[in-house]
Amino acid sequence: MASFNELNVITDPDQLAFQVDVAFASATEEIVINTTAKTIALKVTGNLTTDGATIKAVYSKLKDAWRSNTTLIKFPFPMGPITDEQYEMINGWNWDKVETSGSVSQTTPELLRTGGWSVVTTAGLITELWASVITLGNLGSLDQVYYQQVGQAQASVNFKLTGKVNQAVQILRDDDGDGNYAEASDYDRRTYFKLFVREWQKIYAQSEIADIGVSSMTYQAYRFPLTNSTDLKVTATEVSIDANSDGVPDTGVYANVIITYLRDAADARYVILGDYNPASFAYVVGNVTQSANGRWYKCIVGYTSNATEPESNATNWAAYEGERQIGANYYAFDVIIDADTTVGPTASGAARTTEIYEAVQYKLRQNIDIDASTGGTVTGKTANSLLRFVGDTLVTSSGVYIDSFNTQDTNAIEFFDYSGTSRTFPYVASLTINFGDNLQNDQYSKYWVFFENAGGNQFGTTNAIIVDDSSNVDMAGDVNPAWPTKRTSVSHSFNYDSNVQGGRTAGTNANIVAVGIGLTAGQYVRSNGVITRSTANAVSLISALERNYSQGTTYP
Repeated sequence: MASFNELNVITDPDQLAFQVDVAFASATEEIVINTTAKTIALKVTGNLTTDGATIKAVYSKLKDAWRSNTTLIKFPFPMGPITDEQYEMINGWNWDKVETSGSVSQTTPELLRTGGWSVVTTAGLITELWASVITLGNLGSLDQVYYQQVGQAQASVNFKLTGKVNQAVQILRDDDGDGNYAEASDYDRRTYFKLFVREWQKIYAQSEIADIGVSSMTYQAYRFPLTNSTDLKVTATEVSIDANSDGVPDTGVYANVIITYLRDAADARYVILGDYNPASFAYVVGNVTQSANGRWYKCIVGYTSNATEPESNATNWAAYEGERQIGANYYAFDVIIDADTTVGPTASGAARTTEIYEAVQYKLRQNIDIDASTGGTVTGKTANSLLRFVGDTLVTSSGVYIDSFNTQDTNAIEFFDYSGTSRTFPYVASLTINFGDNLQNDQYSKYWVFFENAGGNQFGTTNAIIVDDSSNVDMAGDVNPAWPTKRTSVSHSFNYDSNVQGGRTAGTNANIVAVGIGLTAGQYVRSNGVITRSTANAVSLISALERNYSQGTTYP
C-alpha cells in the first residue's frame, strides 16, 4: 500500500502531457484522450505519480490541448468550471473509470485531487456527482483512513492511499438522469459521510459531515478534521489481548469484557425521552422515560399517555434495564460495557480502567459484530467511539455505562448519561489495613475498623460503630480467610462523600480505630488512623508475639 504525499500532487499543468486516441496500455503521456468514447484518462507515468494531480491542473491542460490540437478542436470542450474546486463534465464527456495504473491501481477519478465534479448529459441531466474528500491534521504515513456513505450497517471502504486523504468519492449515481435513485445501480449518498482512522496504540479519530456544518454534500471539495497521535493509555500489544487474532479478546481480563447495545423487543435501539409527559403524548414500544419516583421505564405496549405514571402502569411500562444508580439517583444509558463477566454488575471486577479501555479499543478496530445482544449487529470498526481518557480519568461517550468496574477506580471514571450530562459517583476513599507478621502467622486472627467517635458513639463503649465499606458491609473479618494462604493487607473502599453512620458529617475526614487480635501467634493490637479524601489511606496492625495463650479443648 502506497502512502499519500501531498507535496507530490501535480498542480502545474506544464507537468502534464497528453495523447489523443491511443490505447491506454501503449500511452506514454499522463493524459489520454479518447474522442470516440469521449473519455479522459490519467495514467501514472512520466511526471504523474500515485499522488495524482489537481482537477484544476487537468482542466488547464485540457484547455491547452484543445487550443493546440487540430483533432480535439473539432469536438465540444469536455469541462465547465464553476470554481477552482468545482467542475462539470459536459458535452457527453466523462472520466475513464476502467483503466487503472500505478502501484495501487487507481482509476482516473481516484487520481484527481482537490475538487469535485458533476457529469451532465447533452440533454442537461445529471448522472453523477463526485465530492473531493480532504483530511486536515497530522496522520502517520501508514495510517489507514476509511469511510462509510450509507450508515453504520454499511461495510467500510478504505481510501486508496494511506496517510492523509485527498481523494474523490462518488456521492450520487443516476444512470438515466431521471432523479429516481432507487433504480438498478442508482444511489444517493449525499446526506451521510463518515471517516475513521483507528490505528493500534494511537488515539482513534473520526469525522462526519455534521462536524463541518454540512447536511448534504455536493460536487466540491470538503475538508474534514482528522488527526491522531500516540495513545499513552494503550500499552498492550494486540496479540496479548487476542492470542489467536480472530478479533475477539481471549486473554486475561480482556476476555471478560463485553459490550451490549440495549434494544427493545423488536431489536431496535431504545429511544430515551427523559421525564414522563402526562399530557397528550403518544408513546411507542421502545420509548424510555423517567417516572415520578426517579426510576426509568420502557414502553412495552404503545399508547397515548395520561396522568398515570409508568411506575403505576404495568400494562404499558416495565423497568428499563439500562438504568444505573450513581450516588442517590438513577440515570439512563443505552450501551453497557461489562468490564468483568465473571462477577455481578455492581461487584468489583478485575479489570482496571486502562485494561477496560484497551479491550474496548481493540474491539473498535474489528470488522466483526461487537454487540453482545442477540438481536442486533454493530460492526466494531465503524461503531462510534465509546471511551476516552482525560488525564487519568476514563470518560464514557454519551449513553455509555461500565458495569463491574474495579471499585478502586470509582473516582477515576466519569460517566455521561443519555442526555450527555456528566455523572460521577460520590467520592470513594480507600483504606488499606496492613498486617504484621504475627497476625499473618495466626490462623485465627481477625480485624475490625471502628469510628473513633461518630456522633458520640465512642470507641471503647458499647455504642462503638464498625465502619461500613462502600457496599455497606462492615470493615471486619479474618486476616487470613483462605488459610494457609496468608495475606499482608486488605483494602476497603469508603463512601467519603455520603457515609453518615452514627451521625457522621459526610465529606469530612473520619477518625478511626483499627483493632486486630489473634490467638496462637498475635496479641491484641489497636492503631488509630484517619480516612481522608484519598485512595492512599493506610493503617498498620503490628501485633506482639503471643506467648501465653492456652488453647482450649473445644475452641477454636
